[in-house]
Amino acid sequence: MKARIAVIFMFAILFGTQLQAQSLLEKVGHMVVNRTKNDIKKKNDKKSQNIIDSASGVTEQEQSSTSAPSSSSVKVTNGAPGREVDSPFVFAGGTGTFEDPYLIQTAHQLNAVRKGLASHYKLIADIDLSDWGNWIPIGSDASYGCLRNAWDKEKGTGQFMGTFDGNGHVVSGMQIVICQETPYQNQNEKINAHLYGLFSTLATSPTKHQLKNLGVVDFKIDVKYVNLFKSVELYAGGITGGINDGFDIVNCYTKGGKIDITVIGNEKFSGYDDFGRLPDGTPTAEIYVGGICPQVWGACIGRDTHTHIVRCYNDSDITISANRVEMYIRAGGITGTMDTSHIHECFNNGNITIPMRLDNIDGIWSESVAGGICATASIPNIPGIYHKGTEESSFIQNCYNTGAISAKAASGIFFESSSDIHLENCYNIGHIDGNEIDHAMGYDTITAIICKGSGVVKFGAEYIRKCYSNGNSVSGSAWKVSSALGRKVLAAIPEDTHPGNRFNVDPGIIGSFSDVKGDAWYANVVQWALDRGIISDASATTFSPDKTCTRAQLIAMLWHAAGSPGNNGVNPFLDVKESDSHYAAAVWAAEKGIVSGSSFVSSTSVTRSEFVISLWKSLDSPEAKPTSVYTDVHHSTELGKAASWGFYNGVIGGTDSHKFSAAKTLTKAQVLTYLKYAFK
Repeated sequence: MKARIAVIFMFAILFGTQLQAQSLLEKVGHMVVNRTKNDIKKKNDKKSQNIIDSASGVTEQEQSSTSAPSSSSVKVTNGAPGREVDSPFVFAGGTGTFEDPYLIQTAHQLNAVRKGLASHYKLIADIDLSDWGNWIPIGSDASYGCLRNAWDKEKGTGQFMGTFDGNGHVVSGMQIVICQETPYQNQNEKINAHLYGLFSTLATSPTKHQLKNLGVVDFKIDVKYVNLFKSVELYAGGITGGINDGFDIVNCYTKGGKIDITVIGNEKFSGYDDFGRLPDGTPTAEIYVGGICPQVWGACIGRDTHTHIVRCYNDSDITISANRVEMYIRAGGITGTMDTSHIHECFNNGNITIPMRLDNIDGIWSESVAGGICATASIPNIPGIYHKGTEESSFIQNCYNTGAISAKAASGIFFESSSDIHLENCYNIGHIDGNEIDHAMGYDTITAIICKGSGVVKFGAEYIRKCYSNGNSVSGSAWKVSSALGRKVLAAIPEDTHPGNRFNVDPGIIGSFSDVKGDAWYANVVQWALDRGIISDASATTFSPDKTCTRAQLIAMLWHAAGSPGNNGVNPFLDVKESDSHYAAAVWAAEKGIVSGSSFVSSTSVTRSEFVISLWKSLDSPEAKPTSVYTDVHHSTELGKAASWGFYNGVIGGTDSHKFSAAKTLTKAQVLTYLKYAFK
């Protein structure tokens, strides 16, 4: 499959991947504007900008009063999910050159950009698309499909190869809502691929171009295919469905939006058999999603045209669901995947939630990867282009993540690469939630909050410098201290004061714990533990999440997680009194064989070894096939059996590629996180 992706990439380089899109859905209904023609007077002076729309009979001035297209300007393609709106190629000023761009002040003028994909544009007003109906990405058509043809001026389809200056304005209310059994595919489409965003694809040819100074806010991309019977590729981003060939995005953001992708296979793919296998012919869903864009193809081979995403942020949530399909999912706050591209001075505050199903078990092919900034980086294995400096490699610098990332394989900034990748001066404070037990490497989410770690690069090299799990250690002129947030933010796009943000809202606290802020990475696991009765805040105002967990605390948590069962009343421990808060839990633990001997030693620090063995025994020592991933644990020992169970059930993995690190201690927040994985 990855070889096929590489082929698509090369086609994009040679031919320029063309993307189609959609507009109004049958189920959403027609947004019809009824106008009488009696009041319309034809003007001969084009400079008055009162040009008659030959399709609808509505003047440009009248169209500017509403974002809804007229019924007679809508073209319906039988079977396609969208409807194409014909807006006149008339603007508020300008000639369309780089020096004198077309000026856009209405929704119809924005829609008309698709008729001039190589021209240059500038917004002079905010654009409200909330009454437009389903938006077709600029450069696409009603099928939202992927074409490789050159720009078709008549149809308005192809890659956008001009410049677009948002001029500090926003496009709000964009909607792309699709609910079909399976994607509609034009006869001339070579692959079953579909893209969703304000734009279809951005590309540079032959001059390097930019999209800049634009906000896309309060938008919704909600795509559902509920009876898929053939493989599909889906690309979704708030600003664009993809970037090719060195196009740059600068000073842009997405805020208050939602991207929700759902794919369900045909009923004959009814799920796993007793051996964990899917039926033959099960379709594959390749899904790429990013808050800004889903994928970034950087430089063409032999050209110095790296794509740059600079001073951008995402504050919109991403959710992906899949069932009865094999999954290949890449999701990131800025972009899902990047290749020989640069991301500088960007941050993500959006939450990302994608499936956690494990991959490569009993023949199931399934990959679910997410990163706060980007999930992965890869290019084909071409000799001579690896082990390069930052200018010739993928590079993430001066970036941070505060959003919650939930995936099978998750990381705060970036997860893995099959080519050169440089990470420098970044931090993550967002919560990372996932199985994160990679069956090739055995990495553990808790120890990989920045990047998955070394050893994952297939062809190139991975360089990680000055990356942190706190918001105060980064340095340099790109950063400034925010007294409101108590950490550093980017000086060019300060999170606490940037117009239209939601970041200066007090995150509150979890329960009665004053030391568990609502935006802490462990906030949701502490809330989960409170809801399950595993911990209590009835008589405590602090939780001390970063302190080492003690044996008494662990056993109490396990006892509450088991439902606080009764016991035989026999206390074998000389150092445990009936008045101790952990008395009932300690007696239960002795009865279950979790703790033995005559001394309990309640203040003992919990190690990774003690935790996984205690948890495993509390669940009656379930069987698990042995794993040889750890070089420091023999699978035949008690620890080996417990660690194998934890590994294959997505509870706890190693601290690096092949080490379990049994003697390493755990904090209370880490213990709760692993417990949540166990009882998910």
